Amino acid sequence: MDDDDHDHDHHDLQDYYYNEIVHRRDIPTRINWRQRANALSQREVATASLIHASSSFYLSLVFLLIYMINQTLLLIHQSRSFRLINPVPRLNKLRRILLYYQSLLTFSCHELDILIQEDDQLMNLRRRHVISFANRPPINRIIGNLSKSDALEFTRFQKSQLQLLVLHLHIPNIVITAPNRFRFTGEELLIVCLTYIASGMPWTYFIEYKFGGDPRRWSAGYKWFINHLYFHFYHKISGNSIAQWQHMLPDF
Repeated sequence: MDDDDHDHDHHDLQDYYYNEIVHRRDIPTRINWRQRANALSQREVATASLIHASSSFYLSLVFLLIYMINQTLLLIHQSRSFRLINPVPRLNKLRRILLYYQSLLTFSCHELDILIQEDDQLMNLRRRHVISFANRPPINRIIGNLSKSDALEFTRFQKSQLQLLVLHLHIPNIVITAPNRFRFTGEELLIVCLTYIASGMPWTYFIEYKFGGDPRRWSAGYKWFINHLYFHFYHKISGNSIAQWQHMLPDF
């Protein structure tokens, strides 16, 4: 029984630690690729702006309703204090107005509470959201080291097809991009860029888990790859040039 209580307390401490708010995100903050949870996406920026605007509206409405309720209570008190000939209709009317204001205040407080919870989930960065990324050693960047399943899953090509692509796409052994002076091997450039085209995932995601290294350098590598294909092979599909492939379409 004591062990169960100890485990329960341990889990409570863990939950408290990971749920602790360590930072509040700001809308204009630029993203840090190592802690990408720090920044907001475009959709989250729009959602945050809507939450803040709605919160300001309902907060102003709450203060206004509190003031109107106080005024209505004052009128009810005055109606009871003054000796009117027939105060009942006036009191009934004031009670209905008071009931309306109270219902509207309850609704506004409920909406405001929901908005506060949404703001907390969106804007407050908790410890469990902060995941630092360290550069892993480069992996899966040589065609010969790729397994058959990985080659097909990553690039949608078989290993033999990748080796032919390196040859027929005229990709050099070493590529140095300008003006950054990033250095790549031809094989890793082909593998990573084909994976990016096939998956459509952000660099910061699949570089970290599939290839290792610094994701920031791959934008320059991908730009070089696209320009290389365009300058060397665009003439083969532009204008009427595609007609030369007509007899080979069944083989494609």
